Amino acid sequence: MEQLVILDEIITAHGKKIAHLTINRPGRLNVLSLAAIKDLRSNLAAIAKNDNFAAVILDGAGEKAFCAGGDVTEIVSFVQSAQGGELNPASEYFINEYTVDYTIHTYPKPIIIWGDGIVMGGGMGLMQGGSHRIVTEKTMLAMPEITIGLFPDVGGTWFLNKMPDKSGMFAGLTGLRMNAADAILCNLADHALLSSAKADLLKSLESLELSDNAKENNDIITDLLENMSGQHPKLQVSEIEAHFELIEQIIDMENHVDSYHKIIEQQAHSEWMQNAVTPMVKGSPTSFAVIFEQLDPKHNLSLKEVFMKELDMAINMTAHSDFAEGVRALLVDKDNNPKWSPSDLSEVEQAVVNGIFASPWSDDKHPLMDL
Repeated sequence: MEQLVILDEIITAHGKKIAHLTINRPGRLNVLSLAAIKDLRSNLAAIAKNDNFAAVILDGAGEKAFCAGGDVTEIVSFVQSAQGGELNPASEYFINEYTVDYTIHTYPKPIIIWGDGIVMGGGMGLMQGGSHRIVTEKTMLAMPEITIGLFPDVGGTWFLNKMPDKSGMFAGLTGLRMNAADAILCNLADHALLSSAKADLLKSLESLELSDNAKENNDIITDLLENMSGQHPKLQVSEIEAHFELIEQIIDMENHVDSYHKIIEQQAHSEWMQNAVTPMVKGSPTSFAVIFEQLDPKHNLSLKEVFMKELDMAINMTAHSDFAEGVRALLVDKDNNPKWSPSDLSEVEQAVVNGIFASPWSDDKHPLMDL
């Protein structure tokens, strides 16, 4: 059976190793199955304990994607296998996925993320915890969960709120597609290289004089990437930057229905805005209301609290009919004609939204309490 996660070793100048982990599902754009997530989790745990490894580089197999997200068709199958009264069987998937994401955020060694190509959903969750997040001219980042009746999870509550002003809220509500320049500007990436520079990067890592000192290793890798970044021309223009003022005007933090209509009214402002708004208009009204509440900065959660709350939300949201319907319309039947319930934002009841945030567990029994 083909390995879902491949581990190679890069030997550096003083004999220390860099673990080269590759998500190996190129035919599926490296989407994360539960088995792949468990492989990543076990590899990261073993590398953290192994003093021979000084750092990690994580990439995706093939030329198209770092990781296009979670395997949502698998998640739907888990949800639909539930027996009466049983906790959502998808809980095992999300517990493992969020544990991996949190592990990367808090890892004791530098983790380089080669974010080339498509980086969406679960791929963003892996990337955002990295100490050195690299994007290229081929990078396309997005959190498009509204299109499948879900919400921007995998730490989206955390990293979307690190974006400037209201751009993170806008990105979460619309499933906005972002380029490398957007990523650098919006605190979603640290370095921009050309896609063709990957071989040079891997070769350059061999020359690094790494040690047992994680902070020094971090600085050495930063110096290398800054030097390499300086050799490349500016990759793209950030359209988010060009639309900051407009986004600020149309997001009303006090009223999600008003914000929805203000966003729609600006579709004709530019081609970029039209492309940004289209997924939102086609997306789940319930998801819109949930995301608006999720990304309200008033919640001010710690990273651990973010993953705990997102697990609560994931269990409840995947049990809502919109999730299975969204996956069916987008990825299974591919008719792009989901039948949302309800079909209009004005019909989404606040009690339903509140219920999405309710935890199935008591505080002391929460599966992520010990992160």
